[in-house]
Amino acid sequence: MDNSGADSDVALRLCDFVTEDFNRKADEPSLIVEALAPGERKELWRKLDIYPGGIYGEMMRATSSCLTNVDGYYQSLALKAMRMSVAMAYQSQIVNEFGMDILYGVPMPHKMRVDLGVLDPDYVNVLPNGHEPFLGFAMVALARKPEWQEKARETGAKGLRIIANIETGQEMIQRWEMDDAFYGFTGNWIMQEAVLASGCVDLFACDMNCSMPIDPMYAEKYNVKLVPVRRPGGL
Repeated sequence: MDNSGADSDVALRLCDFVTEDFNRKADEPSLIVEALAPGERKELWRKLDIYPGGIYGEMMRATSSCLTNVDGYYQSLALKAMRMSVAMAYQSQIVNEFGMDILYGVPMPHKMRVDLGVLDPDYVNVLPNGHEPFLGFAMVALARKPEWQEKARETGAKGLRIIANIETGQEMIQRWEMDDAFYGFTGNWIMQEAVLASGCVDLFACDMNCSMPIDPMYAEKYNVKLVPVRRPGGL
């Protein structure tokens, strides 16, 4: 990826490793948890029998236990939920951050334009919205190409800008520095209505989560193009 210092081979090898770990049975200890969790925690989890296997196996065990006449004991259900939580924290959240660091660079402090002032009606403003930066970074890579800037100018705009937004934007701005194409960051989730009501948003790419049910009403009133996005194969 441009401007990321990425090593795609490392990312792919990590992906293969974590995919195998995700699919371990619940009684097969997770290698990710073994590698990343503190020693004293792992010792306690084994003692309490909440040291997890693969996340898919833990999800199956926990959700199946909620069925009628399977496991109605609150203490047992709580322990199974804790076991699934440990698996989720290490196999999902931490690994996801590692993957993004490999692909897009480790977060570093730097200057960034923020707030509603980054929205200029003279430009085509595209806002990726959601929880993960993959779509947003792909948009930035395209917006940095002269042919896409020319397409925007052909419509009468001064150019094309990708504006980071809410959680997706937070991941983007901590990894890549701003330029003329990756112009800035609007703000957090509670600003979403104000962002759309500014009248400056041309395309709002609704990726994963956090696009409000009321957004279509704002899109109609303020002439915003809402584009629901779903990656092939889901998460």
